Amino acid sequence: MEAVPRPRLFTFRNGLFRSPAFYRPAYGVFNLAAWVVAPRLGMRRTMWSGWARDWEEETTSDLIVSRALAGARPGAILLLHDSDGSPGSGILWGLSQRRLEPVTLTSLVMEPLS
Repeated sequence: MEAVPRPRLFTFRNGLFRSPAFYRPAYGVFNLAAWVVAPRLGMRRTMWSGWARDWEEETTSDLIVSRALAGARPGAILLLHDSDGSPGSGILWGLSQRRLEPVTLTSLVMEPLS
């Protein structure tokens, strides 16, 4: 089978370009092509266990915080989109009150849950 070229999409971190390590399908729906090609491109197929539905037009920062924290538990993957960051401090505060530590997705999948 012919090798699939690496994606031309990159993330910028610490001044270095890196290929994405994870693939999250739009709307949480994999199609056959995405299911097969993502690992060939070196990306781990990834889904989320909770979301804040932060893309909804009438969603407020308080509602985003409430929805995110409703899905927060050890090992949870919370889906949040790029924003102005205003709900971020509320989410972090709520996680600390629950004695939950936010970690990167890489850290989460590499370490066993305790």
